Amino acid sequence: MKRMIGLMFVAICIYAIYFDLSIGTLPKAEKKDMDLGIEYVVVTVQPGDTVLSIIEELGGFPIGVSIEKMIEDFVDLNGIFPEQIQPGKSYKIPVYHKEDF
Repeated sequence: MKRMIGLMFVAICIYAIYFDLSIGTLPKAEKKDMDLGIEYVVVTVQPGDTVLSIIEELGGFPIGVSIEKMIEDFVDLNGIFPEQIQPGKSYKIPVYHKEDF
């Protein structure tokens, strides 16, 4: 009986380790702000970059999104205005897919 319980314990431990390594128990990091639902990427700003130039490099400006909306999304994600970005620091930059609009 003790061997059976020990064997079941070992089997459960092996299964738990396999499950944790293959699927994982922690949620995967997502590129969406959970509160706002805005997809973003984290970008380190280089000298001369602006929020709009970074968005353009990431995929351009979709037709259905205004510049005001892009700025508003940046402020919502980072809590600062685009004029306050500093080279060398990382910021969340909203990403827009053309097929979404």
